Amino acid sequence: MSHLGRRFAAIVAASAAAMTGLLCLVSASAPVGAPARPVHSYLNQETAVDLSTVESAPEYRTDEPRGPGFLGSEAAVLGRSLARINKALGTSLKPDNRLARLARWVYERLGPGGAMPPQSAFDLVTHRVGLAEPLPHLLMMQAPDAPRLANVVSSRLARVFDLTGYTHIGGVAEIQAHGVVVVIALSRRHIQMEPVPRSLSAPGRIKLEGRLIGAYTKPELARTLPGGETRIEALGKGPEFSATVELAQVGRHRLEIVAQGKDGPDVIANFPVFVGVPVDEAIGETAAAVPRSAVRPDEAQQRLFELINRERSKAGLDALTLDPELGKVALGHSEDMRANDFVAHVSPTTGSVEQRLLRAGIVTDLAAENVGKGYSPDEIHMGFMDSPGHRAAILLPDATHIGIGIALKKENDRASYLVTELFIRRIPQIGPDAKVIFLMELNALREPGGAPALEEDPVLTRLAEEAAGEYLNDQALSQADVLQRLAQRMGRSDLKLQTAIAVFAVVGSLEEGAKQAASDPRGEKARRVGIGIAQGARPGLIPNSIVLVLIFAD
Repeated sequence: MSHLGRRFAAIVAASAAAMTGLLCLVSASAPVGAPARPVHSYLNQETAVDLSTVESAPEYRTDEPRGPGFLGSEAAVLGRSLARINKALGTSLKPDNRLARLARWVYERLGPGGAMPPQSAFDLVTHRVGLAEPLPHLLMMQAPDAPRLANVVSSRLARVFDLTGYTHIGGVAEIQAHGVVVVIALSRRHIQMEPVPRSLSAPGRIKLEGRLIGAYTKPELARTLPGGETRIEALGKGPEFSATVELAQVGRHRLEIVAQGKDGPDVIANFPVFVGVPVDEAIGETAAAVPRSAVRPDEAQQRLFELINRERSKAGLDALTLDPELGKVALGHSEDMRANDFVAHVSPTTGSVEQRLLRAGIVTDLAAENVGKGYSPDEIHMGFMDSPGHRAAILLPDATHIGIGIALKKENDRASYLVTELFIRRIPQIGPDAKVIFLMELNALREPGGAPALEEDPVLTRLAEEAAGEYLNDQALSQADVLQRLAQRMGRSDLKLQTAIAVFAVVGSLEEGAKQAASDPRGEKARRVGIGIAQGARPGLIPNSIVLVLIFAD
């Protein structure tokens, strides 16, 4: 185990809801004409999304349903293009009618210049058709005419995407006055799972059962409850997994399956289940008002910082401090992702997030990382918050500092943002009144359980202080050595104690130490306490670690 400690956490955004599924690219071979139908506003005044043309699936499925994978007047050409791509690239993309219907819905709502609907609306439609995997990626293009359509589609798909990472495809192609307009949806489906209902009429249980596909292991379930709490639990070593999930609260539950891949943790599935409430078919006013105009990277960084602290404030958590040193590490990773064309935690050049922090000399016992790609800071943040794993990083209770790195990437006539968010805990310097604060906190925690209030004993405190300082000053001493020496000193003293218990802990805050001490049953009946507090560093400890030695006595 590294000296980052047991609480090191890495939370991924690659190929996940945090990575926007919308990619609007237009072929330069011809200007984009008006859609075959009149352009619709995809939001009405109530921010409801028009889903009337999309059949609602009762459950999430990972097998392909019946129905064509391509729609529209030129669907057959798309089918021939797929066969050509699979043969030329050695891929095995499978058509999926749900992706085709999703592409049809997007096509009918293309805005001026081929602008896509907002990601929040796209999220609703993706789940309405019963797709459990992370948001598909979209490509919109135009060919001058039908005879050249197959060449345009094949070349554009292969040029824009590394198609070896995708498993399923669907699309629509329609002839218009200025050529043929195409919308393609590509999906990464690395899971086989038994069907999961999209809604329950009342609180109950659902079964998650299936297997990971490919080189994925160690599946975990991350879920956000209706009240905003996030829980993460292991699903075994993989690739098979099976779990019964209790959905005890009325409302929207967001479920996510994360697994370890060659590039680190990866989101394999992400979908909501509605319990005792109607299935969402509207987006909130905040989502509807997401600004999509381009901003500078420093402006995007500030916007994400504000959004993150706003979420923490709503959850009753302390605001994070923007950390320039951590920001350099985050920016380096975002620039690395741009240069090497990937979105993941594990870099081919710098390794894992843990390695990057250690290389920068940043030592901490608590760290988490979000990475993602999108077209506005607000959409990226909403994607993170819709992913239970990423949400858990943003709302990490003990995190104190954040670094945000953003690299801008030009994509034809628009720019995307490659984002890295790093969350860590830094331990602040304690003040001269640390013992007073600690004792007040400890007594407050003991009171509800009926334990007597503790009074500080100066003689015991002197012994405890000597032991705490000894641990920091002598690297050869273990915790057991310190406690043994303390016991010897207490035995040689003229203290007349019927019962005395010594407790040793290394913590990151006085509050954390008080909680540990209050939960130790050995000190429940004590009425006196000696408090030894020392702060500093030694190999294996993060900077400013707090060494706490307590002596409980009757």
